[in-house]
Amino acid sequence: MNTFNQIVNANVKILETSIFLKSCENNSIDLKTLKNFLAQHEIYSKYFTRYLCSIASNLNINCNINNLLENIFEESGFDKTSCSISHSQLYKEMLVNLNVDVIDIKINPETQALINTVFSLCRQASGIKGLGAVCFGIEAIVPKLYALILKGMLANNIEKNNLEFFNIHINCDDGHAENIYQTLIKCTNGNAALMQQAIEAGKIVTIARVKFLDSLI
Repeated sequence: MNTFNQIVNANVKILETSIFLKSCENNSIDLKTLKNFLAQHEIYSKYFTRYLCSIASNLNINCNINNLLENIFEESGFDKTSCSISHSQLYKEMLVNLNVDVIDIKINPETQALINTVFSLCRQASGIKGLGAVCFGIEAIVPKLYALILKGMLANNIEKNNLEFFNIHINCDDGHAENIYQTLIKCTNGNAALMQQAIEAGKIVTIARVKFLDSLI
């Protein structure tokens, strides 16, 4: 059976095929494209706690949902022991500081497709595919994803104090992916076929994310 790191590394390799992220890495990304990303990502990320709630509502009664609840509380700003305030509030402050207008923004088809893909998996019976989608396709790849985007932001002379949202997700040792993985292990209970469903769900989300990112170029 693949280890957690092997599964994550496979998805990171898919992520690294993104033209958008390659542009961030080689410092060729322009500010207009980055602002477009921030606006579209705002639309997508507003649904994150709903993804988690969808999973929790579909998990087998014997599965412990505490890790999901902790994640929901932290994202919503209710966890006073977390490393910062509400992540959504941090993001909104960043948008204001960078003059990114999201009031009249039109959602891209690829952004909607990413949202639909994640929701579809999170609403599946038993919650296994949803756990895999969030664990392997979202939480586990965030450090790599945001590190590359942060590099592109800094290359465009955006001040670090306006990028706290990305720094927190890269550096804050919250262990969301690992915690969800532990829940996944308990819920699959050694069933290799179920774990494979979770792994495949993470891959599907990662591919949809690459399409979302590259639609911005």
